[in-house]
This record gives sequence, structure tokens and C-alpha cells, in this order.
Amino acid sequence: MSIVKYQIFVSSTYDDLRDERDQVIKACLEIGHIPVGMEMFSAANEEQWKIITRQIDDSDYFVVIVANRYGSMLNGVSFTEMEYDYAVSKGIPVLGFVLDSKAAWPTERSESNRRAIPKLDAFKKKVKGKPVSFWKNKEELHGNCAIALAKAIASQPRRGWIRSPIDLPPQITQNYEINTVYNGVENAPEHLMSENERLRFLVFQLRDEPLLLTFPTNKASVTRIVFVEGYVKDRNASIWPIVRTIAGSTYWVQSRAEISGDGRWKAKVVIGQNGTADVGAHYELGVFVNPGLPVREGDELDSWPDAEFKSEFVEIIRT
Repeated sequence: MSIVKYQIFVSSTYDDLRDERDQVIKACLEIGHIPVGMEMFSAANEEQWKIITRQIDDSDYFVVIVANRYGSMLNGVSFTEMEYDYAVSKGIPVLGFVLDSKAAWPTERSESNRRAIPKLDAFKKKVKGKPVSFWKNKEELHGNCAIALAKAIASQPRRGWIRSPIDLPPQITQNYEINTVYNGVENAPEHLMSENERLRFLVFQLRDEPLLLTFPTNKASVTRIVFVEGYVKDRNASIWPIVRTIAGSTYWVQSRAEISGDGRWKAKVVIGQNGTADVGAHYELGVFVNPGLPVREGDELDSWPDAEFKSEFVEIIRT
């Protein structure tokens, strides 16, 4: 696999194409590149449009998925069409994927705004003015996208991204993240975390791993009560978080996790004692699944319990 990673902007309407977007994102990840999209921002603010254009400027390729909705508009033009026009104006290679007119498509996922229907037809015509692929279902879209991306990368190689050979100081990377990603967007961290979580889940699906711990991350600062989250392949698994102080040898079993239908799990974890005595203390947090012997919340163990499988430990800091 190439050491160059290409950033691929994925543009489409959102609510009607969630599964289809996931398939395109999956195709990007499978060939080792970086999908990005701005659906986590509400489409009603010109300041947010500036954020979108910066993301497109940083992208190497632009993928647009068009079905039967025109989407949210700003000044009478949909954000999807605005993104498309902007990418074309910047000379970014554009890959269009248009729903086949013969495909079966739910009425509730089609345009209901009469004024928007002519705009949608005109936009489809515009996209079809360049080479496009047609798709009838999300599986076909996934395959078409993977092939089209591979061809575009081979015929139109771009600058891309290469991992830096040095580690930047934390204060530089933290400032960069704040100034370039969150600037001017109300509640952006919450939206970005949601999108990042969705991408983590897609990566988890691609890996042959039984368990993923997504929160907290390593070196995270947490309050005394924190909800630990992740994904698991076996929806019937018995998942137990466990905590110990870095300097100690006792492992405290926490409450058993609850698992939702999509494999997401969540568990309440208590870090340290009430008051301020443990503020600043460092702890290790891990998760074990299907223990060999019965355990209960509050059990104190002198070692990791025998279990079918377990996560890596993450270090957390009590605040």
C-alpha cells in the first residue's frame, strides 16, 4: 500500500443516503485513504460554508453521490451542488455517482419539494456532463467507487499526505486542531466527535477484531464518574470494565456494560474516591469480555481475570 494518503471529500445529501455514504467511506478506507465530509454541520450558515470550502481545498479528490433529493439550500442552491461547483472550480478531480433511473427507490427518500425538483434535474444533468458511474444499490455503489478511485489515483496522482518523520510538540498540534477545525463553528467539537465515532465504527467493521474501546482515549482526563464506550462483534457478550491505579496492584471491577443492537456498548465507571484526594492521579482502564469465572461490580482482583478476550489498557487522569 502506498505511503501517500489521499484525502477524499464525500459530498451528498445526508439523511436519505446514510448507508450509501457509509459504503463510499468504507471503499476509501479499504484502499488506505482518508474520507472526509461536512454533514455533521447544519446546512444553514455561511460561516460553516467557509469551513466546508477549506476542507475541499485540502482534499485530493471529490466524490459526489446523487440520488433523488436536492438537499438543504443556501441562497437557493443546495450545499451538495455548491460543494460540487467549488471542487470543479478548484480543479480537484471529481468522481460522480448517480442513482440509476431504473433503480427501485423509496418514495420517502425522494424529493418532495416541488420547487427543488427542477433544481435536482439540472444538477444531475450537470454531474452527467462529466464521466460518471451509475448505481442501483449501496453494494454496487461501493464497488463502483473503489474502482473509480483506483483509476483516478493512477491516472491523476495528487499531492496527498505523508506522515511526518518527527513528532510535533503537543502545544502545536492542539492549537492547530482548535484553530483550523473548530474556528467559527458553534458546537463543532460535539459534531466532529460524532462523525469521528462513526468512522471508528467503520474501521472496526473492516478489522478482524472482536472488541473496540473508543472512549476514553489514552491520556484522557476524566471526572470521577465516566461512561466508557466502544463496539463489540458478539452482541451477547458479557463486557466488564476494570480499573487500577498506575502505582497500585488492585483491579476494581466496574458495572457490566449494556450492548445495543448495532454492537455499541456503554458502561458506567467510577474513578477513585469522592473529594479531591485522587485528583491528578493516573489510572489504567481496560475491558474484559466473557470472564472464565463469575465476577460482580465492586470485586477487587489482584490480576487481570481470565477472559475470552480483553482490550489494551488506556491511561486516564482523574480531574
